[in-house]
Amino acid sequence: MEYVLQTMKENDDSKRRAFTLVEMLIVVVVLAILATIALPLFANSSRRAKENSLRSNLRILRDAIDRYKKRHGSFPPGIG
Repeated sequence: MEYVLQTMKENDDSKRRAFTLVEMLIVVVVLAILATIALPLFANSSRRAKENSLRSNLRILRDAIDRYKKRHGSFPPGIG
């Protein structure tokens, strides 16, 4: 009798070692919800980084044009 109870207890423990399909689906749904929240934040930060890079490049270009004008007395050819 003791052997049967011990065997039943071992079977119960071995059944609980794996995740059920429902538990796995819940985890996938939670991860999907978190991803939908996080992705727009990363997309916006990427867009803002591109804008800042373009602004910096424009500032450098304007500075170079101003230096050219001061040095040569007129704008570079093609700018007017």
